[in-house]
Amino acid sequence: MKYDMGIIGVGQFCLYLVDGFKKRDPKINILLSPRGEKQTRDLAKRYGFRIGENNAAVAAAVPVILLATRPAQVEEALNGIDFNQDQLVISVATGITHEHLSTLVAPAHSVLCMPTNSAMIGVSPVPMYPANDQARRLLKSLGPVFTFTDEKQYEACAVLGAYYGWMLALQAESMDWLSRHNVDPDQARNIIDSVLRATSEIDQYRKQLTTRQLSDELRLPGGITEFGLKMFEESGSIKDWSKVMDAVLARLSKSY
Repeated sequence: MKYDMGIIGVGQFCLYLVDGFKKRDPKINILLSPRGEKQTRDLAKRYGFRIGENNAAVAAAVPVILLATRPAQVEEALNGIDFNQDQLVISVATGITHEHLSTLVAPAHSVLCMPTNSAMIGVSPVPMYPANDQARRLLKSLGPVFTFTDEKQYEACAVLGAYYGWMLALQAESMDWLSRHNVDPDQARNIIDSVLRATSEIDQYRKQLTTRQLSDELRLPGGITEFGLKMFEESGSIKDWSKVMDAVLARLSKSY
């Protein structure tokens, strides 16, 4: 049987990626590794995918391998696999350098990428390193692909995987605040989502200005935007955001 891709490390995150691939290409045929039994069975049942005997058997049968294990399990998962120069390994595992991954999967080609769970509907930003046309064609099923020529740049953008989760938490807090002021929960959700979409769209529409300038434009003396921003600045909240991003970037260099 011909397979388009094999997946090693079938965890919860992998389910989002497969949904994205299938949304773009309903006919894609994926061979699953036997690890992560519940998720593997769920995917096999949902899409009719087959399950390989072991990781080596999966890798031997496919041209592209999606590596989706936890970082600390990467070496164990790849142990005993014989790769060939015509294969491509795409890793979504954090805490591994491209140099290390390349050594583990040689002579196959390899890339690092970091989508979010919005990949399931094909809208996730996908930072990728290094450039690889085959990987780009495949990953664009998950959302816009951003390629970097420097691994440090890629690592910084990989922090946005966490940023994405923080933004959802901020949205949730804002929705709860509206609900406490007697706004219907569904309406609160819709209006907060609309506000977030509006900020993104105006930022793209008015690219002649920096995003900082767009913010300052609304910072009218004595206005509510200025009032709130001053509170954030005095408490250090905005600067703390960058500090947390620094801490997460340092965390990405470790296997866990």
